[in-house]
Amino acid sequence: MTEIRDTITNLIKPSESYVVALSGGVDSSVLLHAIKTHTPNVRSVFVNHNQQDSNSLQKSAENFAEIMKVEHISLETRLEPAASETKMRETRYQLLFSNLKADEILLLGHHHDDKIETFLMNLFRGTRLKGLLSIKQKSKNILRPFIEIKKKTITEYAKQNDIKFTEDKTNKDNSVLRNWLRNELIPDIEKNFKGDLNSKIQSLILEIEELTKNDKKL
Repeated sequence: MTEIRDTITNLIKPSESYVVALSGGVDSSVLLHAIKTHTPNVRSVFVNHNQQDSNSLQKSAENFAEIMKVEHISLETRLEPAASETKMRETRYQLLFSNLKADEILLLGHHHDDKIETFLMNLFRGTRLKGLLSIKQKSKNILRPFIEIKKKTITEYAKQNDIKFTEDKTNKDNSVLRNWLRNELIPDIEKNFKGDLNSKIQSLILEIEELTKNDKKL
């Protein structure tokens, strides 16, 4: 896909060293594929959360890393089964950063749909204005190349390049807040209101960025 290729070309510097947080799912698998076609200076890391599909996702990540011929490591956690999303996220970042070398940049597979979901979650939780900026593309030694790319573009890239990945079954569990937003609320909103929801929220985020750029109180 031209959009993904152009994004990687603009953001990724072949002289830098990168680490892809490879989950075994489609987003990070496409990210690793796109990065590897642009630079050889990349390796991948998988974090096993000790949950329902963790072992199958680990196998998927290891297999794909082997196909892509990149150095890969799997990190184990001691999380209890059915751990919360918050606890898994905290543990995942802790392990990823502890494995990251000083000269490496961590690449995450967050995309535009994730950004919109996070915006809505923060809105409903009653965040301050800056909290509505959602997920940033760059922060310290983290880079999210796909943050302005929609999920459907990523899945199309996976199909066109025959990328093998494993779908996390828990993504269909609507008792998880983000899944409920993705699977039920957002489709209902798009069904009942005209216009593209992603585009509307993106325009609002851009306005908030301008408002909060020089005002730390917001």
